[in-house]
Order: sequence, then C-alpha cells, then structure tokens
Amino acid sequence: GTAVNTAVRMGAVAVSNSYGASESAADPGYDTSYYRHTGVAITASAGDSGYGVSYPAASRYVTSVGGTTLTKTGGQRGWTETAWGMDSAQEGTGSGCSAYEVKPSWQTDTGCARRMNNDVAAVADPDTGVAVYDSYDEHGWLEVGGTSAGAPLIASVYALAGSPAA
Repeated sequence: GTAVNTAVRMGAVAVSNSYGASESAADPGYDTSYYRHTGVAITASAGDSGYGVSYPAASRYVTSVGGTTLTKTGGQRGWTETAWGMDSAQEGTGSGCSAYEVKPSWQTDTGCARRMNNDVAAVADPDTGVAVYDSYDEHGWLEVGGTSAGAPLIASVYALAGSPAA
C-alpha cells in the first residue's frame, strides 16, 4: 500500500498491483489508507487459485483484474477468449463475493450481497500467456501468465487512455 501511495505522489495516473492475500475485516480501513486515489486508476490481480477473493483485488477502489484463456481461431479477431478455469493444478482466475467490502453503487447484480470480483479480465492462462523478454536472468523470451500478467495489461490501457476522470 505504501508503494501505491508513493507512485501516486510521484504522479502516476495508473498503478498495477500483482499481489494479494486473504480478505480480512481490516481491509476497508486499508482501502482509504492506500487504494482510494481519486483520478488515478489502480488495478489489482485477482489471484490464480480459482474461486475465492483476495485483497487488494476486493477493494472497491481498485479495478479487480481476472484472467482469461486465449484460443487461436480463424475468425476476424483471430482469437476466442474464455474465463481461465480450474484444472488439475487448481489454477484459474480468482473470483467471487467479498466478505467485507461494500458493494459499489455501479454493481447492480443480485448474486453478491457485497462487492463482486472481478471487474474486467485479461489474458492470464500460463498456457496462452504473454511473451516477455528477460534480459536479466533467463536471457530470452518467456511465456508468462497469471492475473499478475493481466493487471499490468489493464493498467497500461488506463495509462494510454490518459488521466482517468475522478
């Protein structure tokens, strides 16, 4: 949270968070201390262990980013996209209903009494992930995944769009 505050203080218009922990009753207090930054887009990865909510993705002040699987097709777009689901390794996008966070006014579903995760999703399946070039350790191209890959993708969309409205 301190790193988020520092990034915002230094002028960031979008901040990506690729970490998470189990929810707790203390989370709403952390929201106002670390994640409530009017006019700044804050994203948080939803986690990679399947159904279940993690924090700070549960915060009503962040864009919770879930994960998808991409499949190459011959259509106009070239890809189909589905929710990244469970497999034998118990991997898949985090999701669910928060136990502690108040539902934001713009969430009108009836499936969750509190905040529903996720807000958006991006490619996260490690089998269909994103290509990155590692010049430090691996010295070459790697395919990576997880919602920790999706959160910075969505943050970059916000950043390229310009300063978010309050």
